[in-house]
Amino acid sequence: MKTKPSSTQKEALKMIAADGGYVARVKGGFWISGKPSAFDKTTGAPDIPWCGTPTVNALVSRGWIERTNQFAEAWRDIYRLTESGREIANA
Repeated sequence: MKTKPSSTQKEALKMIAADGGYVARVKGGFWISGKPSAFDKTTGAPDIPWCGTPTVNALVSRGWIERTNQFAEAWRDIYRLTESGREIANA
């Protein structure tokens, strides 16, 4: 199992850690940590840092974030940093 994060994964972990340690999906499939004030009219992207579903899935599979189980569906659920994810984000 790969234990060293890619630069994209490390960036995502830092983004999540910087705003409380949680990440949630918003319209368009963007995963954010925080509250956007607007979405780009052309791309639909939020005006704050975001990551995509493949990155979130990779972080889950490596044990760096986990579901909070607030929703039955994984795509709808909110995820939180694990201790190992927090260590990588703060390294």
